[in-house]
Amino acid sequence: MAQKGKKVALVAYRGCSLLELVAAHATWSTASMVSSLQTVVVGATTEFLPSSTPLSFRPQRTFAEVPDPDVLIVVGGGESTELPREDAELLEYVRNAAGRASVVGSTGTGSLILAAAGLLNGRTATTHWAFRKQLETAGASYRRAPWVEDGKFVTGAGASAAIDMSLMLIARLRNQRLARRAQIIIEWDPNPPFGPIDWSTVDAAAPLANPQRIAAEPRHIALVIYPGLTVLDLVGPLEVMAALSRARPEVVPVVVAEHTSPVASDDGLTFLPNGTYEDLPAPDVLIVPGGGRPTLRAMSNPALRQYLRTASAAASHTASVCTGALLLASIGRLKGRDATTHWAYHRFLSAFGARYVQQRWVRSNGIINSAGVSAGIDMALQLVAELTNEATARRVQLSLNYDPAPPFGRINYDHLPPTMRTVRALMTLTVPAYTRRPRQLLRQGA
Repeated sequence: MAQKGKKVALVAYRGCSLLELVAAHATWSTASMVSSLQTVVVGATTEFLPSSTPLSFRPQRTFAEVPDPDVLIVVGGGESTELPREDAELLEYVRNAAGRASVVGSTGTGSLILAAAGLLNGRTATTHWAFRKQLETAGASYRRAPWVEDGKFVTGAGASAAIDMSLMLIARLRNQRLARRAQIIIEWDPNPPFGPIDWSTVDAAAPLANPQRIAAEPRHIALVIYPGLTVLDLVGPLEVMAALSRARPEVVPVVVAEHTSPVASDDGLTFLPNGTYEDLPAPDVLIVPGGGRPTLRAMSNPALRQYLRTASAAASHTASVCTGALLLASIGRLKGRDATTHWAYHRFLSAFGARYVQQRWVRSNGIINSAGVSAGIDMALQLVAELTNEATARRVQLSLNYDPAPPFGRINYDHLPPTMRTVRALMTLTVPAYTRRPRQLLRQGA
């Protein structure tokens, strides 16, 4: 008998954590591809909303359109959670939808919104470490843990919990096999460059929001967005750089595209770039996200190729996430280098003269490539250390509450499930078709 479809609503609002929203959406929507789960981002409006980063996003449905989700998850938003906790429309929706849902979850400070809606009184919950007192004042009992369950309420601690908790819930609502498949596809094999958070030092940690007043010229971080990309590839590094900019105001992350019109990702979310290639022709740092077939087609996009060539030549650091490495390889930037990318696409690198290395990230003479999707978070923390120092990178990690705890362990790349090996084999068969045109352009110097 076919399983009844379950509707998963992710609650978004002005200033919410884009990483928590996109990470949760990527995990659930990946599982939705091969199951009856339905994932939707809901908000008071479907107009573009500002996020915790410079990138604005658009909810897919309004509260009124999704009154009765089976699973309700409220993402956090750091300091910007204060205003949502006073938003009567938001609280009414959360309160009513939670009454109908079989599972009610939150990530980061989303638990403060649940508490403001009167849903956590007397319950045990968790939140972003810096907001423990606010949660307790709101009537909940705080427990430090990746996620905490109390009845149908499941609260996650921070950015990494958006994936960890989602995988756990997917396994519970469907099965562990589906959850593991989603984990492998988004390559959730976290390896923070400086290890897990040392919680023994956290209570005395200075908040990252206190900026370091350093007289310095602006350092522009260009993050490229294009139609059909996998948006977690972009948002992982973007959220890290946005957190860094709060401590080091001279760091200015900018999301650039060929045009400033809305850009749709491969999972149905829509975003608004901050500028165009012409606005930032010579960034200090260039970060190139990847995706699936749209990224493979983008290897032949003249405007994108030209921008990547000139911007990477000007940048002191060039980075890629997932198949973003193929875009750099297609313009000759990885020839003769060690590099990495998503496990299913590694054969594409050799077509452009690069040597694939199965690592979370690979550094080679000013270029750093990360593995698939979620690996961009780890890579970006390493990049922060190179741009500043390890202590600052650790503070960024702490500010995001990025302390991964995959519920089913890490990925065993030597023993991928048969379906995943089939996917990799099928992608290998497409290498000649997708690389023929970009290799021709490369020979022509275009």
